[in-house]
Amino acid sequence: MPQNPELELALQFIQNTDRNLFLTGKAGTGKTTFLHQIKNESLKRMVIVAPTGVAAINAKGVTIHSFFQMPFGPILPNQSLTSNNPQRKFSKTKIDIIRSLDLVVIDEISMVRADLLDGIDQVLRRYKDRNKVFGGAQMLFIGDLQQLAPVVKPNEWNLLRNHYETMYFFSSKSFQEAQMVSIELKHIYRQENPEFISILNEIRNDTLSATYAEILNKRYNPTFVPKENDGYITLTTHNRRAQSINNSALQELDKHPYYFDATINGKFSESAYPNHERLELKVGAQVMFIKNDSSPEKRYFNGKIGKIIFIEDDVVAVKCPNDDYHIETSFETWENINYSINEDTKERIKNSDDPIDEFLLVLDEFRSLAELRISDDKSFSIPETPVLTECGYTEDHKAKLCRKIDVGDWLKMSAVELEFSPRFYYSTNKEMGDVIPFNDASAGQQATALLTVLLNQSGIPLLIDQPEDDIDNRAIQDIINNIWHAKKRRQLVFTSHNANLVVNGDAELVICCDYKDSSSQTRGVIKAEGAIDTPSVKEEITLVMEGGEKAFRLRKDKYGY
Repeated sequence: MPQNPELELALQFIQNTDRNLFLTGKAGTGKTTFLHQIKNESLKRMVIVAPTGVAAINAKGVTIHSFFQMPFGPILPNQSLTSNNPQRKFSKTKIDIIRSLDLVVIDEISMVRADLLDGIDQVLRRYKDRNKVFGGAQMLFIGDLQQLAPVVKPNEWNLLRNHYETMYFFSSKSFQEAQMVSIELKHIYRQENPEFISILNEIRNDTLSATYAEILNKRYNPTFVPKENDGYITLTTHNRRAQSINNSALQELDKHPYYFDATINGKFSESAYPNHERLELKVGAQVMFIKNDSSPEKRYFNGKIGKIIFIEDDVVAVKCPNDDYHIETSFETWENINYSINEDTKERIKNSDDPIDEFLLVLDEFRSLAELRISDDKSFSIPETPVLTECGYTEDHKAKLCRKIDVGDWLKMSAVELEFSPRFYYSTNKEMGDVIPFNDASAGQQATALLTVLLNQSGIPLLIDQPEDDIDNRAIQDIINNIWHAKKRRQLVFTSHNANLVVNGDAELVICCDYKDSSSQTRGVIKAEGAIDTPSVKEEITLVMEGGEKAFRLRKDKYGY
């Protein structure tokens, strides 16, 4: 690519400063090329996100909603995103990733709504620096405001219109605080006709002059029917209409059809497919490239048009206008980035005494490989990675990883959700370590094991209905001991008729219920409420609950009151 002062300036801002940058420009000005250059060359710890799955795949990143775990729908400025919803809860690994970020890249920023950008700001402030916009992370926005606009439904705008002037990202509170530097790329690499570029710019800016309007109007022919070799493209508003036109043109070609089926590995949503899963082609068909050439020759770019001149096996040859050569294409790969650990490593982590610590050890060794940043023609020394070696990674595997992954890839790998398949046991003798497998335990033993796990977790209030019905008296004391520690992590609500559980579990509020009258057992009243030592409550516990007097004696003997 020729020297481009705007691109050079943008690169300097990202590499050598922490200023937030908005990079814009028309189609074909090098925005995507710049993004890939930053990803390949920058030493900053970064994440690349985009508003849609297709955009994320093109940018080789992840979606905004998946990385920042954003809710779908409006996000009001006073709405807290710290929720107890499991989908909203960030894992420790994800939090560590966010805290370590130097640079956040958002591609196709024109599609990002103002409330979504403020939501990103809220997450970054929560886990980085709460006093700085975007938590102090450097932000790189890439996009063209005169292409795709944000999508907002009328009912959503009714909720948000009092908070934002428009739904574009630049109306967000965070953008107005971020002091973005804006750089516009002006050189168009896809088009060389200066008059046509000027016409496109005037239409784009809604400033079409009489001169250029006259030039366009001279081209208007209401009876026009394109000739076979003219290569015209029909622009239409609906995919179905475009597909119908393409199918009709293909059927008119009296040539043998060739079918190419996509190879799909792993998870790849059908809605994110860049092309049809089964592609029908014929010699003579007009085609458009939908991806930049990944080979060093860079023979074609996204949007280049040509005609198929021959098809053989997996090779399709295309001749493009004004080219004195034909392009032999083959399979291209689109990646739906979703990092995971291989099965041998998973088994090692799963079977270790402390799976979380083991996972962090594996990640740390992957990071040492990612930071090496070697090339094929450079001698290097692979760092010590004993855990990966035990998992079956050879020196050749590690060398390939050093060339393949960078720090950004490692960050995405760190963000994977761990598969959690808990194994429960019932302990019969803690001192001796004797346990019964969960499936072999009795119903009471299973209930004790599950309740013990729940009491050792933090989270939303836990409601437990009459545990004494399933847990024998010998296990109740262990549960009581767990209650004392559990109360520091979450609110506990018991319905119980076991006095020992209530009294020695040190319930802070006791509500005693009774029948409204002796003739009906379907209506109840609150007979007494208060702390355990409230006279009316103590009397109810002593007279009504099982083991009431004994529970208070145990309390006095153990705690002195």
